[in-house]
Amino acid sequence: MKKFKFLSLALAIAISAAGVFAFTQPGKATKTGKTFSTYHYTSNSTVLEDMQDPANWQGVAPAQGCDEDGSIPCTVSTDKDLQEYLDEFTSASALINAAATRRN
Repeated sequence: MKKFKFLSLALAIAISAAGVFAFTQPGKATKTGKTFSTYHYTSNSTVLEDMQDPANWQGVAPAQGCDEDGSIPCTVSTDKDLQEYLDEFTSASALINAAATRRN
């Protein structure tokens, strides 16, 4: 009976841990220990203010399929808060050029 209680507790902890990991932001750890998150741009606007709005970005797994050329950013990867990262850009073209991938 003691063994059954122990196994039940271990199973409950494992299920809880899996639930926590399933709902965390996708990211990739680097050699420096920083975690980079990848975001997919969901708008078609090329206006800087729209590109800087976090509501127009969705967290995704790093292997998002996009082209490497185009006039709209597709994905960006950063180790910073998304808003902080987007606010660094002073022009739409700078953000588009910094995007990991682009689309039309």
